[in-house]
Amino acid sequence: MKDSLFKFFPYNSHDLDALANNYLWFSHYYDFNDPFEDVFINNAISMDKYDFDERKAIEFYKVLHANMIPSHQLERQLLEQKIDGTFREKYQSMMDSTFKGVLSDLKYFVENSKATCFARDHKNSKAIKNKLMWSHYANGLRGFCIEYDREKLISGISELIGDEIDVASMQYGQLRRFSFQDLMMSTAKRASLGGEYFSVGSLVHLKSSEWEYENEYRLITTGDNCVPIRASSICSVTVGYKMTKSRLNTLLSILNGNSEICCEVYETYIDLETFDLERRFLTTIGK
Repeated sequence: MKDSLFKFFPYNSHDLDALANNYLWFSHYYDFNDPFEDVFINNAISMDKYDFDERKAIEFYKVLHANMIPSHQLERQLLEQKIDGTFREKYQSMMDSTFKGVLSDLKYFVENSKATCFARDHKNSKAIKNKLMWSHYANGLRGFCIEYDREKLISGISELIGDEIDVASMQYGQLRRFSFQDLMMSTAKRASLGGEYFSVGSLVHLKSSEWEYENEYRLITTGDNCVPIRASSICSVTVGYKMTKSRLNTLLSILNGNSEICCEVYETYIDLETFDLERRFLTTIGK
């Protein structure tokens, strides 16, 4: 079964240039339309002064080293540190230095990472029929949507740039400050035990629940903003029914002028019986 990504465009000169010249634009996090993303990532964890909890500290130490040190050796190390009175000091020193390192890593991510964003189908709904996506990102049915084959898109980019492109499925929930100690525990459990524990790395993939309608998927790089793609990864193009005839003709001319594009073109419209979005076939490119 085809795994598709959908990118909505408002229809501007940059969109057409990217389509004609086989690239996608990757934006800095501080340029996103969600003004909370960079602010949240840089301020998501807190390291308030805390009362030392030896039980939690020992649990963390054991989980952290679960797959690195035999259990009997781990118990001996803990016992030795408790006997000589250094366990608390070493634990707090490790937490303090790790906290500084995590803050530095998150800051680096925000300042240097760039992403391009897509919608995906929900379990019971299609991205191409998402009214909010067409309203917010495709200029109220005046723009267009490109469907990409996810695997072809990612492999094509990796081949063209000579490096793996990072990917992320966004998570949704309440934005809040996280206790660093609790976050480190869940991170250690995820690393040692596996499973869906929320980790430090999860912070950069968390958005407020209001955005869940996007079911967003991202490609991420620290390279250039313009990232080349294989146009053969394009599966279909759907235009909004409010797009003017002259703009549609320009778009079709660009599609026909790109020898790598081979896909069907559709038009989405409002069904007057159900008031849902539907699609109708317009033409075929490159076949």
